[in-house]
Amino acid sequence: MNGRATPLAQRESTLTYRKLVTCQLRALFHKSVAFQRRQVFVNVCCISLCPIMMVVVAGILGFVLTNLINSLIVVQEVVYCSNYNGTFTLGLPLADRSSLPLDSLGRKISNYFIAPSDSGMGRPLGSTTSSCANWFENYYPYKYPYEKNPNAANPLFLRDLSFRPDPPFGWFGLPVYNLTLPAVQTFPWFLYNEPTDGVMGNKLQNSPFNYPIVNASLVPSEGNEPNKTGFLGNFPTYFFMDKKDDNSYVLQRLPFFIKPETTINTYYSNKINDLLEQIALLNKTIFQNFVTKVDKITRQMPQGAFIFNNFDASNNQYAYTLQTGSDKRITRSTKYPSEGFRRLMQQSWLANAIAKTYMPNANISINHGLRTMPVVINNRFDARPIYRVLGNILFPFGVSFLLPVFVLTLVKEKEDRILIMMQMNGLRTWTYYLMHYAFFYLMHFLASTVFIIAGVVARLDFFVKTDPGVYILLFFLWGHVQIIIAFLLSCFFNKSRNALIVSFLIVIASVLINIVAGTLFTDKPPLPYLFWAPFAFYRSINRIALASSSDSMPPYSMSKVIPGDEVSNAMIALVVEIFVYALLATYLSAVLPSEYGVRKKWYFPISFIGKLLFGEKESNQDDYNWDVNDADIEKEDDDVKMERERVHSDHYNADCPLVLKNLRKVYPNGKIAVKTATYAVDPSSCFGLLGPNGSGKTTTISILSGLYKPTSGFATLAGYSVLSQMDDVYRNMGVCPQHDILWDDLTVGEHLYFYARLKGVEKEKEKDAVQKALKSVSLGSFEDRQSKGLSGGEKRRLSIAIALIGGGKVVFLDEPTTGLDPEVRRIIWNIINEAKIGRTIILTTHSMEEAEVLCNRIGIMAKGTLRCIGSLLHLKKKYGSGFKLTISATHENMQKATAYYFCYIESLLPKDHKRIDSFATNTSYEFSVEKGLIPRLFKEIEFNKHNHGIEDWGLSQTTLEEVFLRIIGDTDAEAEG
Repeated sequence: MNGRATPLAQRESTLTYRKLVTCQLRALFHKSVAFQRRQVFVNVCCISLCPIMMVVVAGILGFVLTNLINSLIVVQEVVYCSNYNGTFTLGLPLADRSSLPLDSLGRKISNYFIAPSDSGMGRPLGSTTSSCANWFENYYPYKYPYEKNPNAANPLFLRDLSFRPDPPFGWFGLPVYNLTLPAVQTFPWFLYNEPTDGVMGNKLQNSPFNYPIVNASLVPSEGNEPNKTGFLGNFPTYFFMDKKDDNSYVLQRLPFFIKPETTINTYYSNKINDLLEQIALLNKTIFQNFVTKVDKITRQMPQGAFIFNNFDASNNQYAYTLQTGSDKRITRSTKYPSEGFRRLMQQSWLANAIAKTYMPNANISINHGLRTMPVVINNRFDARPIYRVLGNILFPFGVSFLLPVFVLTLVKEKEDRILIMMQMNGLRTWTYYLMHYAFFYLMHFLASTVFIIAGVVARLDFFVKTDPGVYILLFFLWGHVQIIIAFLLSCFFNKSRNALIVSFLIVIASVLINIVAGTLFTDKPPLPYLFWAPFAFYRSINRIALASSSDSMPPYSMSKVIPGDEVSNAMIALVVEIFVYALLATYLSAVLPSEYGVRKKWYFPISFIGKLLFGEKESNQDDYNWDVNDADIEKEDDDVKMERERVHSDHYNADCPLVLKNLRKVYPNGKIAVKTATYAVDPSSCFGLLGPNGSGKTTTISILSGLYKPTSGFATLAGYSVLSQMDDVYRNMGVCPQHDILWDDLTVGEHLYFYARLKGVEKEKEKDAVQKALKSVSLGSFEDRQSKGLSGGEKRRLSIAIALIGGGKVVFLDEPTTGLDPEVRRIIWNIINEAKIGRTIILTTHSMEEAEVLCNRIGIMAKGTLRCIGSLLHLKKKYGSGFKLTISATHENMQKATAYYFCYIESLLPKDHKRIDSFATNTSYEFSVEKGLIPRLFKEIEFNKHNHGIEDWGLSQTTLEEVFLRIIGDTDAEAEG
C-alpha cells in the first residue's frame, strides 16, 4: 500500500480560516476578561491611582509653594501702559515703583514696563524699561499719554534709533537724554543682493563724527550725507550715539547695507561663529564691562537681509524675501533685537523705500507703529511656572506608567513559555498581538480618561485653558505609540525582571532628557530629536503646558495644530513612528534569538519579497535527497533499517499521523543532535521514545512541535508538513510539556475553554468538548477551581486534558508522570490508555515501567541515532537474554544444601545459563528458552522445592530496563558535548 500521508483537510471537514481566527480571538478575549476580573485591585491602582497621583502631587506642591511665598510679600498692583500719565516731568520713565502716581482706583500707574528688582513685577524687554509704544518712522501721530509732542527745534533730533516716542526736545535735546539713549538704541544694518548689477544703488556706512553734547546745533543735516543713491538711498537716515572710552560721544549714520561676496547664508554662518568666539574670549569678571563689550561685538551682526528675486523699479515690480535670522545665542546677547522686532523694522523701512522709489517727487510716508494695551500686573507670586515644571515632570509619567506594565506582560508570557505553548496549540501570532493591542489600548484609554478628569477637576491650566481636542488627540496617538514601543522592547528580553527594570529606566530617562532638552531647544528642536517617540510626546506636553500658563502666547487650540507648528510636527512624527516601530518590532520578533521557537534569517524580508514576485513551490518530501551517510546509520539495527526502507518506499499505512524522513538537526556549535530519524507511527497507538539525556529525543519532539527547525529532512504530522504548514500542524497536535504551563488565576474550566477555542472548536460544541476533557482526566468537580489551588497530580492531569482537547491527531506527552506518587501515576496511565483511542500518542519517559504499561511500540535513541524500534515483546525477544530464575532459601538451608541443590537446579537449566546473582539467601540465573523448558521447570521445581530447602522461587521474562541497558552502553549513555 502506498502510505504517503495526505492532509486531513482533504479527507475531513475542517474549519475555515475565518472561523478559526474568530475562535482564537474569542479565546484570547475571554482569557483577558477573566484576568482583568480577578486582578481588579491591581487594575484600579494602575489605571486610576497613578494618573490621579500625578495630578494631585502637582496641584498640592504648587498650592503649598504659592501660599508660602505670597505670605512673605506685600502685594502691589501696577497698571502698565495706562491711560494716565505715569512719567516724570521730562517724559522719562520712573525707575522706582514706589514713586509711581496712582490712578482713580488707587493703583500705581506707569507708561513704561519697568524692570523691577523683585520677581513677579513688570515685563522687561529692554535693559531697564520697555516702551508701551514703538514707531519705525519719525512722523508718527501723538496721542497722550503714550506719545507727547517733543517740540524739537531741529527735526534731526528725532532721528534716534530707540524706535520709541521721543521725550521733550528729542533724545538729542538735553544732556539727561543722552545718558539714557545708549541703553535703548539699536544698531541696524543689513545684507542685500542685486538681481541685476547696479540697480539697487547704495547707502554705505560713514566714518563716525564727534558730537559735543552741549552743542546740539552741530548735528549734521541729512543733506550732507554722502554715499546715498538709488533704491537703498531711499531708506531713512538715523543716528546711533556711541560713547567712547574718554566719555565723549560719536554719531554714526544708520542703516547701511553690505553686499557679501559669498552667499548670505554662508555669511551668516561664518559671522555667527566669529562673534561667538569673540564673546567666549572676553573677560567676564567685571559684568558691566562684559555687557558693554558684548554689545559692541553684536553690532558686527547684520539685523537682517534683503533678497530680491526681481527688481523692476520702472514697472514697480518687486519680488523679495526678508531674512531676519533666529540664532538664539545672538538674539539673547544683551540688546540685540528680537526676531519679530527686526522683521517689523525691515518691512516698514522697505515699504517706505519702495514708495519713494515709485514716486520720487511725492512727499509721502507710511507710519508703522505698535501700542500695548493697558495691563494690570501684581507682584503676587505666580505659581504657573511651578505647575509647568511639575507638569513637565509628572504629566508624562501620568500617561507613560503603563509602558513597563505592557512590556512586563509580554515578556512574562514569553518567559513562562505561555506564548510558545499557545502557538503549539494553534494560536496564530497576529491574533495574539491583536488582542493584546486591544486590551492594552483599553487600559490606556481608561487611564487617560481618569488623568484628564482629574486635571479638569483640579483646574490645572494644562487641561482647563487648552482646547480639549489637542491633548485628547495627543493622548490618542500616544496610546498607539506606547503599545508599539512595548511590542518593540519585548523583543529584546527573555526575563521579565530585566524587562521591567529597563523599561522603567527608559521612561524615566526619556522624561529627564526631555526636561534638559527643553532648556537647550527653546525654539523648535532638530528633526532627529523627534525620531524617538517619547521625546516627541513629552516635548508636546511641554509646549502645551507652556502655552497654557503663558501671558505672551495663547493656549493651544485645534486651529493652531497645523503643519509647521511644533506640536503638530510632533504628532506627525508619532503617526509615522507607529508604522516604523511596528515594522521594526515585527522584524526583530522574527529574527532575534529566543529560548523557544524557530527564528527566521535576518534577510527574510528580502526572501519574502522574492516569494511574492516569483512565487514559492510548496515544500514536500520529493524535494529532498534521501541519500544517507553510512556513518550516521552504522549503529542502527536491522529493524531500524527495515523501517527506513518501508518509509522511503511509502509502504506504510496511509492513515499514519506521524512520518519522519531523514530528519536531521545540527546545532550552530556543530553538535549533531538528531542524525537521520526515519520512521512512521501508526494511528491509535502510543509510541514510546526512550533514550538517555542528550540522545536527541527531546530535540526530535521539539522539531515536530515547531520549537526548532530541522537542518534537513522532512516530517509530516496529520498529513501536514512541519516545514511549511505549521499552522495546520498545530491545529492537529496536542502537547503536554514536561513542566506544567498554566495561569494561576484561571480556573480549570477556563483553561480548557481557552485551548478548545484556540484549536478552533466551534462555539456550540465547546462546552461538550470541555466536559469530555474534564471527565477523561477525572477533574469534573474541579472545573471552577483556580489552577493555583490544585495539587501537583491535578495540575498534571489538567495539562494532559489541555493536550487532548480539540481532537488533535497526535499528542506529545513529555514525561507526564515525573515526580508524581505511584497512585497518581496509575491514574494518569489509565487516562493515557483510554486516550489512545482515535489518536496517536508520542511518549517520552525515563520510567521503563511506564513505557511497558503504555507503549505499543518503542524506539530507543542514543547520540542522535535511532538504535532499535519495535513492539515490547519483539525487543525483549531480540535483546533480552530470555528468562530469569530466582531462588530463595534460609541461610541454614543454603549452607546445608549448597552443593546439592545447586547441582540440581543447574541440571534443569540449559548449558548456556549464567548465574547473575549469588547471596546468602537467594540466587538468580539467566538463561535462554528451549522448547518445553518452561513447563518442565514449573513442574520439577514446584514438586521438589521442599526436598531441596527452597522456600520461594520465581520465573520472569527479561524487563525493558534490561533491554535498554543492553542497547545503551556506558559510552552511549554519555551525552555528546
